[in-house]
This record gives sequence, structure tokens and C-alpha cells, in this order.
Amino acid sequence: MIRLIGSVFVQGDVALQTHNFDNYRPLGDLKGVLEIYDQHCVDEIFISARLDDVDSGPSSYVLDSLIKTNITTPVVYSGGIRTIEDVRQCLESGVERVGLHSLLFMKSLLMDIIQYIGVQGVVAVLPFVEKKGEFFFYDCRTRKVSKPIGEIIANLPEVVELLLIDIKADGSETGFSWDVIKKCGNRKVIIQGGVIQEVASRKDADILENELSGVVIENRLLWTECATQNYKKNIPVFMSR
Repeated sequence: MIRLIGSVFVQGDVALQTHNFDNYRPLGDLKGVLEIYDQHCVDEIFISARLDDVDSGPSSYVLDSLIKTNITTPVVYSGGIRTIEDVRQCLESGVERVGLHSLLFMKSLLMDIIQYIGVQGVVAVLPFVEKKGEFFFYDCRTRKVSKPIGEIIANLPEVVELLLIDIKADGSETGFSWDVIKKCGNRKVIIQGGVIQEVASRKDADILENELSGVVIENRLLWTECATQNYKKNIPVFMSR
């Protein structure tokens, strides 16, 4: 089954809606956003936090919000995770899986976390930008483009699930760069960035199911387009709850 995943971006103590991964609009309290996603019956919620101090560990605001929120939807958290202790804090706060970004370049630490939580508990977060037909990794901390995405994927354990985020299409209605999936081999892939209309309009559901394990819908698009209803009606394979 292809999972429908709701996303929310957090900076400081406020939830934000993103566009091109850098332009923000406030959504308000994270607890309320999580409850809305839970009511929409998404399969998973992906929370990404940007921290001012990269060595401060996971966002205490996010973890406290999860403890105070009574939701049943599984949560993936990404942001500030550097150590096994960081992962432990996330798990104790209700996070089921962790997303890793900068740590993907630190092979020893990455493998330590995989050994601790299990490979199913790790998602490789890979924002990318397309330039002249090639796809390059976007570093969220430096906000700069670096290595080709294919090189990074080739150095990751094959069983780690990949989250591919199309920076230019993030927060829009269409435009995901589908050719990037060719860089992933037979790995499990989640995609984010302008996919709601494109996926809903595609008729080759069997092909989609072979390529993808999940689709992330940015919050604005999920709520305004009633994505869960559209997918249930048009592409039943997308809904597993």
C-alpha cells in the first residue's frame, strides 16, 4: 500500500506552511495541526524542525507537543538528531520513526542509530534541486546545493526508506520531478513536492505502487483539496487506513 503522509514544518514554537522549502506562512500551534491531520486519517505525519542551534538535539517544543497531543497517527520526526540519546528522547515522546538529513554523511553515527532503532525506524531525508537534468542534494542547514543525489543514495544502506523532497515544487499543486526516482534503484521511496494533482490524475496505479511507498501532502494542499477523499475515490491503492 502507498501511504498518504501529512507534513508540517516547525521553527521555534510555531508550525509553518512551506513553499519552496524556505518561504513560510504561520499555521499556529503544532498540537492543533497534528489533531487535524489525525482527523483526516492520514497514514503518517512527518514533522520537520529547523533549529537555530544544530547541536541542541531534537526540538523540545515538538516533543512536548507530542506528549500533550492525543493522536493515533504514527509520527516521523526530523531535526537536530545527532545521537542515540536524541533518538531515545524522540521515542519516549511518541515518535515512531526518525528522519535523518545531515547525519547521512556521517556513516558511523548513521549505522549506530540504525542498529539502535532498527532500519525500519529510519527515513533518509533528501531534499533536492534539479539543474540541467541532474538532481542535487539540498542541505537544509547551509541552504546550499551540494552532491548529486544519486551519489548520496548509493552510499546509504539499501533497506533505508528515502524521502525525496522536490524543493522547487514544495507547496505547489503540480511539478514533481519524477525522473529523480530513477536514481533510487529498487529502494522504498516517499515523494514530496507538488504531487497531489499529478498523482491523482495518473491512471497507472500499479506503476505508482511499484515506484512509491508513500506520498507526502503539504498541509495547505491536503486540507483545501480534501486529498484523502480524492484518493479514496480515484486511487484506492493509496489509502491503507
